[in-house]
Amino acid sequence: MTGKNPQGNAEIAKYVAEKEKAKHDREKRVAYRDELKAECEKNKESITVMEKKIELVKDKISFITGLLKEYYIRLLKQGTDIRFTWLLHNRAKGLVWIIKKLDKLGTSLDTSILPTFLSPLQPGAKNFLEEFARRDKELEKLKKIHNRTNCYLINHVYSSNDLIRNSPMKDSGLNKHYLEALKKNISTLDSGVVQANAYHSETSSLDLKRINVENIIKQKLHELQSLKDEQVKRLGKYFGSMPLTLRKTLLPKVVAALFGESAYEIEILKQAQLFRTLNQP
Repeated sequence: MTGKNPQGNAEIAKYVAEKEKAKHDREKRVAYRDELKAECEKNKESITVMEKKIELVKDKISFITGLLKEYYIRLLKQGTDIRFTWLLHNRAKGLVWIIKKLDKLGTSLDTSILPTFLSPLQPGAKNFLEEFARRDKELEKLKKIHNRTNCYLINHVYSSNDLIRNSPMKDSGLNKHYLEALKKNISTLDSGVVQANAYHSETSSLDLKRINVENIIKQKLHELQSLKDEQVKRLGKYFGSMPLTLRKTLLPKVVAALFGESAYEIEILKQAQLFRTLNQP
């Protein structure tokens, strides 16, 4: 009978095969779903563990931040620039660096956390320190931009294939004379051995930016010096009306706190002498 209806047998076989395939696909989907579910559970556990670790790190950061705040506030109240004794290549800046550290930690300056020997000079001393810290921070940012731009320009010159042509130095490396020439943007050296092609537009733009930043840095340095000079005049008036014994005790502390450089003692004493001369009866 089966032999008499081959078409029907083929259809039955096809139906059975499709049914088996559907069953197999369903089992695969179930297995895949279970696999995804297991993976999700595993990921949830990993996320939970990671969140706990993040919370621990946050707690540690918060704890360390609190300790740092306490440490810097204590230094500020003492009124001593601890860096002054071991600073070798950079000039000390008095209490300004501590104020900048506290600012990064989210603590604003208040007269209550400044040394007591500055109390007679308030609010002038606080205002000076705040303004100096703000401008000094701006100056640091500008110097970083300037350094990055300089590095990019020098690297760009080194990497350009068109800058060195027919040079006897090309196999032996660039000498100091050539490097200095590159830094000064000299296109042709006096020796006539090496010629540099014109800078690309991007490099020219960056070079212009470097020059602009240099000019702004000079302006900021001038502003900082003017700020110091104004403060020196104010302190000259204050110490000019003070008895000599008290002046000798207090002046070094005030100078160390506000400027960090003992050289300013002489400038303040000059202003104090001028103030006394002008105000003699």
